[in-house]
Amino acid sequence: MKRQYPPTLMRELADRRTELGMSQPALARRLGVSVGLISHWENGYVRPPIDRVIAYADALGLRLTLVSVKENVHA
Repeated sequence: MKRQYPPTLMRELADRRTELGMSQPALARRLGVSVGLISHWENGYVRPPIDRVIAYADALGLRLTLVSVKENVHA
């Protein structure tokens, strides 16, 4: 499968999940999704909805701060 987008954030979350000793199956149960879907998110094959990214981070005890920057079109 070809990656559809740069998985930087999800890769970082996956690394943190591993550091905490949480398995993909444990996280999948906690989030109510399949293990395959967790794997696809972490490897960049599927982009998770933002609410799932937040839930994923929450399950690891992390708080996400998301910033959206738009170019000033009136400059």
